[in-house]
Order: sequence, then structure tokens, then C-alpha cells
Amino acid sequence: MAAPLVTHTVPSFTDDEVAAIRAATPGCYDGLIHLNHAGSSLPAQAVLDAQLGHLQREAVIGGYEAAAEAADRTRATHASIARLIGAAPSEIARFGSATEAWMAAFWSVPMAAGQRIIVHDHEYGANAIVCPVMSTARCRSTRWPSGFNVPTTWPWCHSRTCRPTAGLSTQPLPSGD
Repeated sequence: MAAPLVTHTVPSFTDDEVAAIRAATPGCYDGLIHLNHAGSSLPAQAVLDAQLGHLQREAVIGGYEAAAEAADRTRATHASIARLIGAAPSEIARFGSATEAWMAAFWSVPMAAGQRIIVHDHEYGANAIVCPVMSTARCRSTRWPSGFNVPTTWPWCHSRTCRPTAGLSTQPLPSGD
């Protein structure tokens, strides 16, 4: 039996809370409207301090050693994310980028001969480009929804019919993870 869907309602921020968040983010200043969150949002000072502190530790003791020192904080982060979305910490995966996460999820979907991959016309190019590789490696073809305007930069795409098999989407976190 599937686990029940967990939903959370998050109240809106007050004007004072928004002002405090903006004040804690060095890149936020009057006149700036930052809408490019594709790779990373503007970090708060606490995030910036943690990242720079970890990089300094890596410079002094080495990357693997600094990661070992941070292991408890990493586990605590997984537990915090799990609590936030009603999951178990073992169900949480963090990646260096949304593309890396998408690829890990994509390649974990079991595919068999004859199945098809459907790609949305708004899919990020780095994610969509792997579909023909999957087609060659594991299944019959990559299929695009009817009416999909195939970018001319995708010369490997030739089919526009579809039969649903699986859908995959990611939502990057504000830190770019």
C-alpha cells in the first residue's frame, strides 16, 4: 500500500520577515530583482559563511577530511529535509546540481525493450539530450508529445508520437542543489 500523501501549508511571510530575510542576504538590495534561480539563488550570509568555512577547512586539512568532519551536519541536513517533507532521512538524496539529480533519477528508471521515453517541450536541454542515449541503450525510441517544437539543435530527434511510459521532474532547492 502506498504511503499517504503528506501536504504542508506554509503561511505567507510578513513584511518584517521578508525584510529580515533580505537583510541577511548580501546580494539583496533596493532596486535588485533577482529572478535567475536556475543555478543558484542569492545565498544568505549564514550560507555563505558555512560554504567559505568548509572551503577553508578543505584548504587546511583536505577535502575528504573536511567532509568527514561535516558528516554529522550532513546527516542533520538530511533529517531536517525529511521532517520538512514527511519522509525518512534515507529517502533524501542531495546532489551538486539539478541536472545531476535529474540524471540519477532518470537512469534509475528501469526500462525495457519497446518502452518509450516522453520528453516535455519545456525540458532543460542537458536533461533531454540523454533520452536518445537511453533509447539506444535500453528501449525502442524517444518520443516527443504531439505538437512539440523540436529545437533545431536536437538533430537526433525525429519522432513526434507518444505512448506514456514514465515522467520525471525535479525541483531545485534555493541553494542550487
